[in-house]
Amino acid sequence: MTLGNKIKEIRKIKGMSLTKLSQITGLSRTTITEIENATNGRNPTTSTLDKLAEALQVPLEDFFKEEKTRSEEHTSELQSPVRS
Repeated sequence: MTLGNKIKEIRKIKGMSLTKLSQITGLSRTTITEIENATNGRNPTTSTLDKLAEALQVPLEDFFKEEKTRSEEHTSELQSPVRS
């Protein structure tokens, strides 16, 4: 999942519209849309990511966390050393 997709997913989970996020962060709707859809060819600045994280009330690192699927969790459990 891309950074933009993750931000969009969190925004939707929080039930926040682009307009509301724009009002809270001071970023334009266009800028937020470009970040979510990765259409401007640039990565957002740390300052921009901080604003988004604060507005969405999540730690910044949540934007970079990958969700493990059940299959991946099961695989990692199988690969873990057995403890006695």
